Amino acid sequence: MTYFTIFAIIKKFRLMPLKHRLLLFLLLMIGFGYDANAKHIAGGDFTYRRLNGNNFEITLKIFRDCSDFVAFDNAILIGVFNKGTNTLINSYTVALTDSGSLTLTGTSCLTPPTGVCMDKCTYVDTISLPNNPSGYYVSWERCCRNNAIVNLTRPGDTGIAYYMEIPDPAIIDNSPNFNNDPFPFMCLGQDFDFDYSAYDVDGDLLTYSLETPLAGELGYPLSSTISPVWSNPTPGPYQAVQWLPGYSVANITGSFPALSLNSSTGLMKVKANKVGFYAMAVVIKEFRNGVQIGQIRREIEFTVINCAANAAPQISYQNSTAPQSGLTFTIYEKRLFMFYSSCYGFRFN
Repeated sequence: MTYFTIFAIIKKFRLMPLKHRLLLFLLLMIGFGYDANAKHIAGGDFTYRRLNGNNFEITLKIFRDCSDFVAFDNAILIGVFNKGTNTLINSYTVALTDSGSLTLTGTSCLTPPTGVCMDKCTYVDTISLPNNPSGYYVSWERCCRNNAIVNLTRPGDTGIAYYMEIPDPAIIDNSPNFNNDPFPFMCLGQDFDFDYSAYDVDGDLLTYSLETPLAGELGYPLSSTISPVWSNPTPGPYQAVQWLPGYSVANITGSFPALSLNSSTGLMKVKANKVGFYAMAVVIKEFRNGVQIGQIRREIEFTVINCAANAAPQISYQNSTAPQSGLTFTIYEKRLFMFYSSCYGFRFN
């Protein structure tokens, strides 16, 4: 665009009637606001609850960066598909149920800096599913992710596909539910663990795994044209995100040792060595009598920050033949660490 073109546009704008200028300004603000709404999605997860007969209560929680000041979607369009054929069974317009701030579940040893926070909202609806030996899956897509994510390629153009699987309704079942909301932040260079476990009211066996986040169909890497929401539900399988070089599902933070998740307990451990925003996904598979019957997944973004105020504890001891630097203690937050000497006992929480 040349200088003369810009000058002509400005001149035309100044010659517009005031009400037209105000309308144009409002449209521009809506456009900028909509883009902002599409650039701060942090994750979320589907769950379901068996009500009676073949009726299920479907819940979708969505998390986003709190720097987004645009309202959550008032309603979303979810799709229910036959898991055996990927055929769309039905679609449902689900209204926003509630929204608010997410309680921080990162380290409790310090107050996080301004801007490290997250909002959440919930969509709930009741659906009816006929018996089907193949079962079903439920999905919804939204674009786009936080442009500041450091472990993905073009995150600001990459969407999220929310996904869960429901077994044949002839099997009486409820999905697992995560015990905790996600953690928004952790401290650079410090040991951190987080409980990703879930509870299952049916007593089914649960396994936990890290998987590559899902991008869906609305943007990169599948499409060069970005759409904020789908006009109609699209069947899976869903496109995965693309990791930046140096990152993968085997090393989400690019650190050593790599971020790990215990497959039996859901306990995550990591010691991140680079500040920034990171994307990840946790999948919980549900087994009954040795057969997988269901699955939920949580997409989430977390922040690694420099916690200057969260210095590691300094331990001193006396009357020991070991040198002062001869012992190493690794103490995780909220873990009990206790030792005794002939005179003193100490407890760290």
